[in-house]
Amino acid sequence: MLFAFFGGVASFVYSFHRFPMTLPPMIIAWGLTARVGSFVVTTALVWWLKLAVESQRALANTDELTGIRNARAFRAAAATEIARAEREGGLISAIFIDCDHFKSVNDRFGHAAGDQLLRLIAKTMLNHVRVTDHVGRLGGDEFGILIPGADVEACRGIATKLDALLLEAVHQQGWPVTFSAGAATFLVPPTSVDDLLGQIDQLQYEAKSSGKNRIAYRTIGAPAALAA
Repeated sequence: MLFAFFGGVASFVYSFHRFPMTLPPMIIAWGLTARVGSFVVTTALVWWLKLAVESQRALANTDELTGIRNARAFRAAAATEIARAEREGGLISAIFIDCDHFKSVNDRFGHAAGDQLLRLIAKTMLNHVRVTDHVGRLGGDEFGILIPGADVEACRGIATKLDALLLEAVHQQGWPVTFSAGAATFLVPPTSVDDLLGQIDQLQYEAKSSGKNRIAYRTIGAPAALAA
């Protein structure tokens, strides 16, 4: 707005020599006001438009219920991190978390409680990851976490920590749920977002099918003797 104001004044001064010298001061003042006002109003309109576009973009990338990334935004973040890993040679770790017995909460306590549970899961994860990590709701009671640069030990530590925090949070509310998770560290970048999600989804499925309430780990891209 400051630049718009001075821009309007400068524009008026630049064109002032074209005005008849006999113009009354009130007309000159009105011309100055109109010129400055046009610059300020135009700037305000552009700024409001920018805010509206940013707001719509945020809404398009945010899960309405939980306030974290939706599946589309999570996939976009994954594509960015894969490209960065390919370019810089870094590691990517990722975790797929599924809530066991989620349907029982809806059945026993109602869908409002189920929504509250999903929000609690999202909040707990978001509060205990780095600002450079990406947390998203992939659908239903399924969540994903991208942890750029995390090695095998860091991935295991984060997955274990989040599992403990989530169990503590839901049990404090009296909800009879646990969590099954698949965690993988990619020593070489996955070939695509679908490859990344498919790998951690498969690990989550293995954890769930082997008894639930557990975490399945894997190191991907290492020799077989080193794979976890």
